[in-house]
Amino acid sequence: MCFVGLGAAEITVPLFDIVVPERLIVGTFAYPDEVFRDALRHLAAGQLDLGALIGSQEASEDTGAAFDALASGARRDAKIMISTGATAPQEG
Repeated sequence: MCFVGLGAAEITVPLFDIVVPERLIVGTFAYPDEVFRDALRHLAAGQLDLGALIGSQEASEDTGAAFDALASGARRDAKIMISTGATAPQEG
């Protein structure tokens, strides 16, 4: 699982589900906050269509099944967005 950007300073993850199957979590940071704010403004203004970038959205507890379906060929999504259920912090 790779977390891109910072939606929240902290999240809760089921540690047992990470440690026992020896999963790896990686963080990445590539752009300053202003780039994300600009992108959000463009998206809110209807200037960006991100639908083609995301095949589907799944809850974090369904991640394993989604990857199994990709591996078996039952799904052909280019990307799957995994939702943690966390809400984005408010600017201000």
